[in-house]
Amino acid sequence: MDVDAPSQVVVLVRHGDALSEEEDPRRPLSDAGREHIERVAELVAHLGLHLEEVRHSGKERARETAEILAARIGVGPELVREVGGLKPKDDVLPVVENLESEGRSMALVGHLPFMGLLASRLLSGEEGRLRCRFGDAGCMVVARGEEGWILEELVNHDLMS
Repeated sequence: MDVDAPSQVVVLVRHGDALSEEEDPRRPLSDAGREHIERVAELVAHLGLHLEEVRHSGKERARETAEILAARIGVGPELVREVGGLKPKDDVLPVVENLESEGRSMALVGHLPFMGLLASRLLSGEEGRLRCRFGDAGCMVVARGEEGWILEELVNHDLMS
């Protein structure tokens, strides 16, 4: 990644695999989900990004994913926080507006279909114009420069053997 060009970097992350409601109504990460997000976090750490914070939806699986990611990439636990607007059916426009007005580099940890719609909105200007598929623990790095948002990296736990 050309670290001099973008003015803002945002890491979009879908939470790792979670237990079913029958197994645990809080739906925390499964063992596989933890393993997958640890792999993804390791790959993201190797990108050398400087992120100012990690935000998550507040759902247990998103919080756990955010904490694992933050620990691996060197973001302190005090900079991991729950925010509104990242739940599965939330409107992406307020998040896009906040990102652009704040101009801060960060990671956002959320759910489907929200993460795919947010990625599409950032990269194409329209929700749903691009089909952005996020698997469990899927991660997309987008950067904002003078001409708008661009895709910098795709990271998935399946990339590591």
